[in-house]
Amino acid sequence: MAFFHHPPWSSGEHGSQLAVRREFGPLFERYGVDLVLTGHDHNYERSKPMRGSEVASAPTQGVSYLVVGSGGAALRAFPESQPTWAAYRNNTAYGYLDVVVENGALRARFLNPGGVVLDSLTLSKTVTAAGGRPVDEVGAPAVLRTPPGPVDDPAVRPAGLGERHELAPVDDSDVAPLP
Repeated sequence: MAFFHHPPWSSGEHGSQLAVRREFGPLFERYGVDLVLTGHDHNYERSKPMRGSEVASAPTQGVSYLVVGSGGAALRAFPESQPTWAAYRNNTAYGYLDVVVENGALRARFLNPGGVVLDSLTLSKTVTAAGGRPVDEVGAPAVLRTPPGPVDDPAVRPAGLGERHELAPVDDSDVAPLP
């Protein structure tokens, strides 16, 4: 998963940022990124899985792009009808994205403030516990469409987690007080 501000795919007011798509799209595809989360446009939109500048021939061979700009600023109308690459879009409901990653599956749900699910997406990858080659349901080596992500050992505490560090005092003598 990758996330940043400007969307490579968007039919909102600002539209697709073609330079971002041109520079990052090939990297996402090469390194097996399945999901890209962005904002910028004040709406919610999910693309179909994309490969290059086309809808992927198979859902597991593309990258899904989400614009999640519906968290509080005024929502904006879509300037044109829904493009064929868009799987779902909404510019009438404020909402947020709830993402859960568990047991090789990523579940993303777009919910309104009342908790009603308006859109959802599930992505799955099969990896071995040791982070070795993935296997299919019967234990045979799997054919990979995208490489697996890193696998954390739940018995090992991540470095730095829970550590406290004292911060040096800040010299603010040259800062004017607020009116």
